[in-house]
Amino acid sequence: MLSLGIIWSPAVQFEEEIILDMKNKVNIIGYFDIDFKEYFKDFFYELYEDEERWKIDKKYSSVFSEDCENNKIIVVIYEFNHEKIEYHPQKKKDVYSDLNNLKIYIRSKYSKKIDNYVFDNIFHSSDDLEEFKKSYQILRKYLMFVLKDRLESNLEKEMKKRLC
Repeated sequence: MLSLGIIWSPAVQFEEEIILDMKNKVNIIGYFDIDFKEYFKDFFYELYEDEERWKIDKKYSSVFSEDCENNKIIVVIYEFNHEKIEYHPQKKKDVYSDLNNLKIYIRSKYSKKIDNYVFDNIFHSSDDLEEFKKSYQILRKYLMFVLKDRLESNLEKEMKKRLC
C-alpha cells in the first residue's frame, strides 16, 4: 500500500540518514524537497485539519521557522507491507503494523537529535489509503501554487530583460 511521508524541517538535516532508514523498511517510490514559502502554514494546517486546533498549533510552532530560512520539507512516497494490522489505543482504531513501526522508529531515533522535539515534528505519514489520497491532493494543490509563482517570477524577470 502507498503512503505519503513528510520529513519536516527540523529533521531535514538528517534527510540522507532517514531515507536510508526508510529504504531498509519500505519500498521508496520517490522523494523530493520543496519549500512552500508563504504557503507553508496553509499547507500544514490543511494537512492536519482533522486534528484538534491546539495540537496543530503546537506542531506548527515547532516546525515553522520565523526567518523562513529553514522551512524546506522532504516529501517521500513509499510502499509498505499492509498485511499485519494492530489496534492503536491512542488513535482508537486499527493501524498497519509495519507503517506504525516505521513512524515510531524514525520519531524515536531522530527526536534525540533535534532541539525542541514535539510529537510529529520530525516525520508525518498517511495512515491508510484514504489519508494518502487526501494528503496527495493537498500536496498537489500547494505544489501548483509554488510552481505557478516560480514560473510567473521567471517570466517577469525574462520580460524585464527583454523590454529594458
